[in-house]
Amino acid sequence: MKHLNELTLLALVKNSLDKDEARKALLHIEKCDICLKKLRLIKVAIAPQKPVEPSKDVLSSILHYYSSQLQYYDKKTFKNTISNFVQTYRRSIAFTFSILIVGILITIFILKPGYKSIPHILYVADIKGKNVLTQTLIEGQRIK
Repeated sequence: MKHLNELTLLALVKNSLDKDEARKALLHIEKCDICLKKLRLIKVAIAPQKPVEPSKDVLSSILHYYSSQLQYYDKKTFKNTISNFVQTYRRSIAFTFSILIVGILITIFILKPGYKSIPHILYVADIKGKNVLTQTLIEGQRIK
């Protein structure tokens, strides 16, 4: 016994088969459980869907939940907001601060500018204020 294909069953449901083919298909379906199950599945698949409305209990509980959530968010303080932000992004914040600290340390210890001391000029003059001797002292040099 050869089973009916799905297109034939769909045509049967939509009443688009001619009378002779429809009669043969119905006789086959009466004898064949597999084709009967296929026919029922096709009818369910093409049946118009009924809109489902939630019960009043479900709607009231949803509204209650969202109203309590809104009250919770209204009561948040600035401190709680900052605390939640830090808890959410703590790894990113820690990574950013570590990069900032490493950058500062590199700037301080590795890339320190070449400090050159200003040479000190020593003027030794006599009583009349005439310039007798000029000597340039480098940092760390002592006068004897």
